[in-house]
Amino acid sequence: MNFSKLRAIALVSAALAMPAAGHAQDAKPGEFKIPGTNTTLKLNGFVELDATYDFSGADEDIRGDDWASFLEFQPLDRGERDKDRLYVTARTSRVGLTTTTPTDHGNLVVRVEGDFNSPSAFNYSTEATTNGTNFRIRHAYGEYAGFLVGQTWANFMDLGSLPDTVDFNPHGAFALTRSPGVRYTANFGGPTLAVALENPQSLVLNTEKAPGTLTVGREFDRYPDVSANLTVPFSLGHLNLRAVTFEYQGRTAAGVHDSRWAWGAGVSGSVKLGKLDSVVWSVQGGDGIGRYMFTTLFQGAAFVGNDIEMWSAVAYHVGLTHNWSPTFRSNLIWTQTFFDKDDALAAELGDPLSNKRIDAGYVNSFYSPVKNVELGLEYAYGRRTVFAAALADPSNDVGTQHRVNALARYTFF
Repeated sequence: MNFSKLRAIALVSAALAMPAAGHAQDAKPGEFKIPGTNTTLKLNGFVELDATYDFSGADEDIRGDDWASFLEFQPLDRGERDKDRLYVTARTSRVGLTTTTPTDHGNLVVRVEGDFNSPSAFNYSTEATTNGTNFRIRHAYGEYAGFLVGQTWANFMDLGSLPDTVDFNPHGAFALTRSPGVRYTANFGGPTLAVALENPQSLVLNTEKAPGTLTVGREFDRYPDVSANLTVPFSLGHLNLRAVTFEYQGRTAAGVHDSRWAWGAGVSGSVKLGKLDSVVWSVQGGDGIGRYMFTTLFQGAAFVGNDIEMWSAVAYHVGLTHNWSPTFRSNLIWTQTFFDKDDALAAELGDPLSNKRIDAGYVNSFYSPVKNVELGLEYAYGRRTVFAAALADPSNDVGTQHRVNALARYTFF
């Protein structure tokens, strides 16, 4: 997911949220003032080429599903899987615009950004011919006087604790969620507290469908997700505390209705170790935490009989960065996710929706030969273990990933 860029975006967003004098300001580097206004416009983005090579098996539908690592559905080692597969794409290339207008009560900031990584079914513009992919919105919001209205990263996130991977997808303890909603951030002279109401999507399995099936977008969500996020900076890093609660609701195929409230909580941070090294870390989990961790995206709740049952899960990550020089750095990352639930839910859902544990590790390096150019190379290991009750053959309960990721990124300026 290229988290060095996300951390930079988080810092820029925090700076833009600080109060500012309500008068015209000179444009900063990378910006220009729109003639006849007090508004400055900034363009951001990059062109990127990503390559992946799978040695031991991967999802068969790399076009319509996810081409980046997705260990929740990693094929089991003794099952049917695709081996020795190369995939190359430019679909992660990105473009965005940000405007800043000074007012009497601080800056009005408007941002829109998108890329071309929206999933699309196979058609004549894929690899066979022109490699066309769909454009999608990543961020679209306005920010004024502490209020953010629109779509951006979910409030239940700490961008500053994310390790830097070449793999476009994140590690397991990260919430890969961008949500429309309303957020207010209070700045206490360093520490910040953000509270938000965001669009719900409860992802209840077996809702109005046959057992073991997944329906996305058909749940009857009625309340917004509610979250709070406290960040405390200090001289060598930062500490973050966060929590979220939301409702699962749905109907069975027989018309029986049920609802449950889920919750998640997390703590994370970063620490500088001298001039060359830094550590990022996080621990988070909850009952039915679902899409608020990447490895639990589809493993939050499901109907078992007439009742919604929720998975309990916890995950952590730790990442070490060493800067060999101003242009060359390396990362070592380890993460694990653990599920704790009785066998009834696992047996109801079967494989691949009944993971018991997911482990992942990354070793990578990034090199910038000249300004605005970055090259990355990474080995990514992954292993998922499935509840035995979910399998016809309980001895075949492990799926293993061995992958090499590479990228070349050219930023606009």
